[in-house]
Amino acid sequence: MSEKVVSLRPDPHAQGPCVCLSCRHEWRGVWPVGTDELECPACGLLKGVSKGLYYPDEGEPIRVCQCGNEFFLMRPDGHFCPACGRYQRYE
Repeated sequence: MSEKVVSLRPDPHAQGPCVCLSCRHEWRGVWPVGTDELECPACGLLKGVSKGLYYPDEGEPIRVCQCGNEFFLMRPDGHFCPACGRYQRYE
């Protein structure tokens, strides 16, 4: 008799508020852990991101790129905007 191994654990998933870096559409999403880009349900582009652990309260001052994006990849000498590709150096 052969034994069959069955996983009773579902694949790990994350969930939470999301925003599109292109069209600014906001939604609540569910995605597999490790996913680094989400498809926006409004515009269809792979520019969706989780709002993460911290998202500023409305009215709180934040850095915003010329394209309107407020999510950046930080580096020691500046920051990169994943929405438009601009690299802004610290002065």
